[in-house]
Amino acid sequence: MQFFRRFPLAWYGVCAVFFSLIALLYIHREQNVYYWDYVTYYDRAVRLNELAAQSPVKPIFKIFSSIWKADYNYLAAIIPSLFVNLTGFHRQFYILSILLFYFFPALILFNTLLKAIFPHTTRQETRLLCLIPLTSVAFLAPTLRGFVDIGGLAFIEQALLLTLKTDFSEKQSARKALWLGALLWGAFLFRRWYAYTIVSLFLSLPVLNYALFQKTCDRQRLKTLLAHFALAGLSAVALVLLFQFGLLRKILQTDYATIYHGYQKPFSASVVTTLKAPGALILPFFVFGLVSLRQEKDRRVRLCVLFSAFNLFTSFFLFCRTQSPGIQHVIPFAFWSLIIALYGILAAGRRLHSASLRAVYGTTLLGLSGLATYCALFTQAPYRVPVLNALLPEQTNPLQIENYPAYQNLTADLVRDYQPRGSIAVLSSSAVLNESMLNTLGDQKLHLISISQLDLRDHFDPSLLRARYLVVTTPVQTHLAPSEQRVITLPATEILSGTGIGHAYRKIGASYRLSQGVTALLYEQIAPIAQEDLNSLMDRFYAVYPDWKKFPAH
Repeated sequence: MQFFRRFPLAWYGVCAVFFSLIALLYIHREQNVYYWDYVTYYDRAVRLNELAAQSPVKPIFKIFSSIWKADYNYLAAIIPSLFVNLTGFHRQFYILSILLFYFFPALILFNTLLKAIFPHTTRQETRLLCLIPLTSVAFLAPTLRGFVDIGGLAFIEQALLLTLKTDFSEKQSARKALWLGALLWGAFLFRRWYAYTIVSLFLSLPVLNYALFQKTCDRQRLKTLLAHFALAGLSAVALVLLFQFGLLRKILQTDYATIYHGYQKPFSASVVTTLKAPGALILPFFVFGLVSLRQEKDRRVRLCVLFSAFNLFTSFFLFCRTQSPGIQHVIPFAFWSLIIALYGILAAGRRLHSASLRAVYGTTLLGLSGLATYCALFTQAPYRVPVLNALLPEQTNPLQIENYPAYQNLTADLVRDYQPRGSIAVLSSSAVLNESMLNTLGDQKLHLISISQLDLRDHFDPSLLRARYLVVTTPVQTHLAPSEQRVITLPATEILSGTGIGHAYRKIGASYRLSQGVTALLYEQIAPIAQEDLNSLMDRFYAVYPDWKKFPAH
């Protein structure tokens, strides 16, 4: 342990090797059924390498054009693309690239930030501050599932460290203010949805900085501080205008709360999702941390914990106005929660007067944290016990699916027998079967027509009707409420029943028994869609969405 105290990076090196082995074990247990966000940035990493093989200029142009206008830009795919190009185009190398270049830097910065917030800690407390965030399922699970989003947290952490170290009420801080704005923009650049956290930080950082460095009210210094934070805001806005104006214009013209309406859950469900991600075991320490603030004598600690609470509640409320958080969106909420919970852990431990009791307390917490992580990633049995299910973090086992051979057979038949004879579309949109999943199963050899998935975001895309072959499931599959995905359910129902546009299709080939009792069927278009049948289908859409009449199907 003396060696690791002298060379802390060596400690993180050991952790990196250990967690890399966990990642390899996790991926080894998975089946090749990745879809949607689980595979988005892997696909982008592969695409950048494909473009690089054509011309060194093409990937650069793709990166900057996506930054300019895309919701999901290619920036976060650069490092994974370089890594998989050197090591091999396999899932495990992609996950290792996220783990080594996004997850660990973010956690090292988190530990550095915790040392700045809690500077007076014992060796045992320092180990707790290091290992509990490192084993947090809220950070580890999204990484193992292929999300790059934790990389954006590193920008937030650097901005916080800069704020803790810099007195922005001093006149010579202008350059650091510009850098602060660049860091906060960096989080938005990396993943757009960090905007909610950035808004919360621009509201709270000036207050924290002034309170940390000024114990009395000085109007001149306050004006200087506000001017510097205004400069930070202007630098962030200037960078958005310079590099992301196309995206900014899109954001201003789009009502995201409407198009993501299907992803909205009751506020209470969003709270449960956020609490469940790191596990309810930290909740007592979170509450104890807030309660203990009244007795905290260290002004810096008290201010930072209150600052974390403000940003947790504010950013969470702002985010939930648009949609409910997913596994990746919980990352900044878990970040703020852990700061408060770790303070509660320290405060509770310091009330134990015996060194042996404190040692048992720390060891028990680390053991429970590691056990909870293991259960969430690799077990199922504990989640069948209601009490344990309520206490443990969100279950995120390796991705597997029932009747996997049937999926392989379906994909192989599509590639071998049907793709050479005509275009194919998948009229299913759930975790049981979707277009993205079949693309992954086909190792990118299957070229499917992309169709609409969500009513309010996509509208009805008539390119579906130009596919010669359709994969349709019974019962019809949606990942949201059927009322949010009529672009899937209405045409699928007509094709399965042989009514409306279904008159132009016939069932062919084998049936494929998938997971959860769902069957996949193949249909071939044997005649042009009759205009009256198309009109009838569109009338059913217009009855729900009258404004769609401005975008008629052709």
